[in-house]
Amino acid sequence: MTKGIHDAFVERLVKTVAAFKVGHALDADTQIGPVATQAQFDKNLRFIDRAKAAGAELAVGGGPVEARTRGLYLAPTLFLGTDNAMELNREETFGPIAGVIKVEDFDEAIAVARDAELALSSGIATTSLKNAERYRRESTAGMVMINAPTAGLEYHVPFGGRAPSGYGGREQGMASAEFFTEMKTTYINHGAI
Repeated sequence: MTKGIHDAFVERLVKTVAAFKVGHALDADTQIGPVATQAQFDKNLRFIDRAKAAGAELAVGGGPVEARTRGLYLAPTLFLGTDNAMELNREETFGPIAGVIKVEDFDEAIAVARDAELALSSGIATTSLKNAERYRRESTAGMVMINAPTAGLEYHVPFGGRAPSGYGGREQGMASAEFFTEMKTTYINHGAI
């Protein structure tokens, strides 16, 4: 987040994350469902502990929450004061965990976004078409979102990233036919018949 809008953005983001409704995945008002397995839940909690130990400032969340049904519910967790060298911003957590990185300007924002080994999805929120187009061109991610969430994808378009995150054949949309097809090449010599 560029320094000019960082504080206002963080203030709104903290309020939004704190208000997320955690609960059963089939409840209409649920925004964050349960973690899939106990092993993943425990891994998420250890990840949060390591982020705190690395100096990330816990702004909201960070632990289990109770819901009306049994399940492995984790509060959406947001860290501030993070940098791109932290594990928090370099690894996939597979949990509702995120960190905010404050950058000087748009050039640094692009450099930070490109400095990622896991390049499944990236996004930018901007009113500048020039910046949106530059970000789209320079992002190394397999999917680039402009003024849209980096999750909650359209099912008719291919889904996938670049090595090692989401790497391989694309799923969904027209690409799914190729993804789920095993190719076989056959040659027939009609002259031998």
